This record gives sequence, structure tokens and C-alpha cells, in this order.
Amino acid sequence: MGEAKNEHVGLLRRRRFLCPKCKEHKMLIMKSDQIRCANGCTVTPGQANAAIKNRLYSGFFTTSDLERLFGFDFSIYPVVRWKKDHKSLYSKGQLIKLNNICHRHMNTDNLIHDISIEYYRRYPERDEIVRELTHYDYLFNIIEDIMVCINRMTKDMLLMDLSYQLSFHYKNDTRLFSISHYYYCLSQHFYECMERIMLWFGLMYHFPFREDGRKNTHYTIYKAIKKDPDFNNSGLRSILETVIGNNARNSLLDWRSSSSHDLSKHLRNLNMMPP
Repeated sequence: MGEAKNEHVGLLRRRRFLCPKCKEHKMLIMKSDQIRCANGCTVTPGQANAAIKNRLYSGFFTTSDLERLFGFDFSIYPVVRWKKDHKSLYSKGQLIKLNNICHRHMNTDNLIHDISIEYYRRYPERDEIVRELTHYDYLFNIIEDIMVCINRMTKDMLLMDLSYQLSFHYKNDTRLFSISHYYYCLSQHFYECMERIMLWFGLMYHFPFREDGRKNTHYTIYKAIKKDPDFNNSGLRSILETVIGNNARNSLLDWRSSSSHDLSKHLRNLNMMPP
């Protein structure tokens, strides 16, 4: 799907595009093969891409618009159902927690988009700035990145369980990815999420960012903002320390390190070995 420069992918999928058939701004383009008009018109992928390229849009669809005009049901729940005979990596309680995470992520994602839609409604002139990111655009991108990481982590956890289940039925099928593969992806996405969360906190609590990115690590940011009384009194510190001090978090980061940095060392040593 073609995209305008610096366009938020999430907001692009909320644009009210001009339908080439009914000539009303009621066309929703989720993906190149997911195109719908609120009036029931049939639109081809080529026509949809032309609308994106030529920026034939006006306004956005809010979450309530999607529910009212297109029948979206954001209350579909749960994502995974627990069964007694279900071979799973997770207990019934853990699956309930995973479903809650997926559900909260979806609701938060919709809320963020609705807030941004309201922002552009109040300041329509800023919606047309595509040559460079505004401060709001930059902050929105950080939030979007955090949401993407959370989305990928929940999918990784679900795929780990699916891989575990399929391994009982297709023991010798080399096409299946291993549980460790998804666990590594989970550790990578967790690290990326923590980086962006710390970046957000650094901006909130006036961390003195430097041009040398090596001096802006999430550990450096966290060490600095712990001295900020506003941060300490916000309640965020206790939440963050719960995550940072969690054994699961340390296990994820150790796995990421051994599967990336340490792997590079192993490969280097192999290359240095005599034939």
C-alpha cells in the first residue's frame, strides 16, 4: 500500500478517502486488499492506491465511526480459549492474563488514534506538514513504536504456544519455527520496547540528550531521571522498577544477548579457526 511521506501507518488506515464510485469521503483503506466504502461501493486496489498517492482524503474515521459504519466489533474476546485437553505452555490463569493484555492493547491503540484524530481536527493545518516531523509527530511515533512492540510481543507469546502445540503433530516437519525462535523475537521486541519507553521518560523528565547516541542508553536515562523528584512522586518509578527488577525481564535480556552479541563472538571465533 502506497504511503505519503512521514504518514503514520495507523492514521493512514483511519483516513476518510474519496470513493471513486459514490464520490463521498467514506472509503476506508486498511490494506491493499482490505478496502471498504460505507455506501457499499466496490473499489479496486488500483483505485485505492491512486487515492492514497493523490491524497484524496478529508478527515478520519474514529473508533465509533468504524463500529457504526463498518460493523467493527472491538469487544471480540478472548484471543485464546483454554481447554482441559489443550497442550499449552501456559496455565489457564496465564492465558487469561495474555488475553487481557491483547484486549487492553487494542483499546489503548484505538484511544491513541482517536486522540490524534482530535488533535488534527483542532489543528488541521498541521495535518498537511509532510516535509518534516513536528514535535507532536515525533512523540506520536514513539508511542506508536511502543504499541507496535507490545503487539509483536503478544503475538510472539501466542506463536510460541502454537509452535509447542504443532510440535506434537508434526514432529519431523522442518518448516516449523522452534519455540526458541519466537522467544528470541520476544526478547528483541521487549528490548526495543524498553528503549522507547525510556526515551519517552527521558523526554518527559528533561533528560539532557546528547548527539552521541551511545550516551543516551536507556540505562543512562533511567539513572538520571531517578534523581528527578517529579518522576519519583509520579508513581511511575515503582511500576518501572517492578519491570526492571523482574526475573523474567532479566531472562529475556540474557537470551537476547546470548542470541545476538554472543553469537557474533562465536562466529568470529569460528572464522579465526584454521581450516
